Formats: sequence, structure tokens, C-alpha cells
Amino acid sequence: MKSSINVKAISGFAEYLPNEQIVFSEIKNLISVFFKRNGFIPLDTSVIERAEVLFAKEGGETAKQVYMVKNKNSDKDDEFALRFDHTVPFARYVANNYSKLTFPFARYAIGKVYRGERAQKGRYREFYQADFDIVSNKMSAGSDIIHASYAYYLLKEILSFLGKDALKQKFILHVSNRKILNGICNFLNLPQNLHIEVLRIIDKIRKVDKDTIFSMMSDIGINQDISKEIFDIVMTDGNNSEVLQKLNNSKFIDNNDFKQAVDELNKFEEFNVTSGEQIFKIDLSITRGLDYYTGNVIETFFDDFQEFGSCFSGGRYDDLVDAYSGQKLIGFGMSLGLTRFFDMILYWNEKCIIDLNNLSINDNSILIAFVGNDIDIDIYNKIISVLKNTTAKVITTMQFSKIDKAYSYAEEKDIQIIIVFEESKKQFIKVKNLKSSEAVMIDIELIKDNLSNEIFKMFK
Repeated sequence: MKSSINVKAISGFAEYLPNEQIVFSEIKNLISVFFKRNGFIPLDTSVIERAEVLFAKEGGETAKQVYMVKNKNSDKDDEFALRFDHTVPFARYVANNYSKLTFPFARYAIGKVYRGERAQKGRYREFYQADFDIVSNKMSAGSDIIHASYAYYLLKEILSFLGKDALKQKFILHVSNRKILNGICNFLNLPQNLHIEVLRIIDKIRKVDKDTIFSMMSDIGINQDISKEIFDIVMTDGNNSEVLQKLNNSKFIDNNDFKQAVDELNKFEEFNVTSGEQIFKIDLSITRGLDYYTGNVIETFFDDFQEFGSCFSGGRYDDLVDAYSGQKLIGFGMSLGLTRFFDMILYWNEKCIIDLNNLSINDNSILIAFVGNDIDIDIYNKIISVLKNTTAKVITTMQFSKIDKAYSYAEEKDIQIIIVFEESKKQFIKVKNLKSSEAVMIDIELIKDNLSNEIFKMFK
């Protein structure tokens, strides 16, 4: 009788086919290696946090998307919640372990986070973020820029892994500074409680039209003349030099916050010039929706695929840790929306922009195939003792009923070398390079003497 259970994945929860999952996992590993190489330690925190921790510095729209967790042993319905990012739990962790840590403290985390928003292209309810943060007692804007550049270089490494056609896909880090809008609001004498509301409205500027922005401003009590002044600044177009010139000539430059923001943004352009690469684009429409950002904010867009949204975002936060302790620490962090980014990779594969099947993930891979009714443990141990001393990256052992099934399996998995032991041919094993079709027969008694040499030649 057919089961009536719905086996489809829940909307907004990604699941991949085996070949896709392999690529996804390879990218995760590449990210981990990159961050370790740049001095970040791996750190994981609980998926479940106390609700008071998550809401201490985030009362905006993200707070409305948090999944609450019912604890059956508690009378409180809102005591726990699923984390919506890695940065807030990281701040809590630092506050809890402050006396045991050495600062500056830099960590990375790759794991799932949860937001109860409407599932759509590039947006999930459960998704992976690859997050890096650094906190210290003192961090200048120069530190922000250096660490933000890691996002650029990491993406370059991932694209290189995906192949030369992926490297053709252009992207740039769009940078702004929260103090631009704060400075404007202060200059215009807007009430303090409206500053964050203005930031949240401007954060929607890529999703709605100008009239909608003005209408939303009106809803919070800001007249159209002021809305136009704000809109005119945040929609400043042109290259970085032209944007900076307009900001320096603006009447708002007399505000200290505004001027400090302009000085910090100028340093991003200086980094572009000295690095010889166009890494950062000043884009004043970038604000980031989370409440805890206080300075430079960054979002990363691929030129031809902006419909996927920002894939690598973050910024500066000056008092996030202070919300959980009496310690004043400055932080900067960014998150790669790995699930969203992988969506774009799968789209590239679907549109033949790249070919995931052509990646060299399974180079130096070996399948030990036992064909027959059982696996000969003695033969297996003789083979594996040799292979452990070779450059094989992946060694898979499987049992098959027929020889053709073993070859089909190896080809489907893009395995480079197959070692076949058939019950009907107990005297020999067959070693075949599936890339070149080169094959040899090796006497069982001579496995230790000959197998290593044959594997070495086939891997060359």
C-alpha cells in the first residue's frame, strides 16, 4: 500500500542531489581552509539561544522572523529561539568567556541559521552561513577594510575552484557607512527614534520604487522635502571619486558623523588604488537591516546576477558585545550566505556557464570493487595497506553483483582508478585507470610489491 506521508522537503529548506552535495561540501572545506590560513579559529555555538540574547540588539524585521523553540519543561513559550545569524551568538560567547580569550579574537563559523521568512529565490528558512568576525579593544577603519577584502579573495578562490568560466563572473563589494544616514538625520534634527526607521526604509531601496520609499517615510512622520534630500544622497551615482566629491561638497559634511563616514569611505577607494584591483564600490544605498551595525557596511553583488541578492554581507559593530557584558569591544564581521551563493552556482551549471561535472574533485580517487557474494577481508587488508601509503585522496570500497555494475558506479562517481577483485578470478586483481583506459593484472601474492608502483604511474 502506497504511503500517504508527504516526503517532499519543507519549502525553504534546501536538499541537494549527491553530486551537488559533494561540490557544496568541497566549497565548505575550501572556506574553512581559507579562514584558518588567515588566522581565524573555528568556533561553533548552539543553534538554540535564549530569546533575550537574540533580541538584545535586534528588534527590527529580523526579530519578527525568528523561530521560537518550545521547551516542554518550561512554562515560558518564548524562552528559547533558533539563531538567525552567527554574529549575535558570537558576541554572547565572547561576553561569557571574556576573561579566557586573547584579543584581538578572530573566529569563523560555518553552520545553519534560521529565519521564518517567505521562501523564494535566494531566500531560505534554513540556510548555511559562513561567517567570520574579529573583536578587539581597538580597531581602526583600516582594519575593517583589510578584513572586508577577505570576502573578495575568498570568493575568488571559490570561483577558481569552479573553473575558468566561473572566474569570468564579475562581482564587487558595495560599501557604505551607517554614519552617513545618522549624520544626515542629526543634521536635519530628526528625533533619535526615527534614525533606525530611516535606515530600515533605505535598506529596502533595491526592492521598491521611489514613491514607495517616500510613502514609507511619510508614514513615520518625515515630509517629502526631507525624504528627497535623503534619497538624493543615498542614490548618488558615479565612480568612487565622483561619489566622494559629492559627499565632501554636501552641506551635511559639517556633521561630525557624516564627515567621519566620508573619511572612512575614502580609505576604501585608497585600498582599491594601492591594491590595483576594483574591490570596493561606494554605494550609499547599502545600510544592512540588522540593528547592531554602527559604521562601515558591505554587501556583495555579482554584476549579471543581482536578482540573487547580496551573497557576502556584514560590517562594523561597536557595542554588540557590550549589550551582554560591561566590556567595550569593537567588532567587524561578514557572512557568506552559502546556500544562496550555491543557488547561483547551480543556476550557472543549469545555464552551462560552468560545468560542475568537470571539476577535479575526484582526482586521485580509487574504488575497490568486490564482485561476487562476499567481500574477501584478507584481500581487502592487503590492498588497503598499500593504498594508505599512496597519494589517493578518496578510497571507496563497495560490493557488486556484476562487474558491469562496478564500472558503471565508478564512471558515474567520476572515479579515476578501479581495483577489481572477482570471486571467479581469485588469483588476480585488475587495476584500471578509467581516465586513460590503461589496465594491468596483478597477482594476489604480489600486491605489496606491485600495486603501489602501478597506482603511482596511473596518478601521474
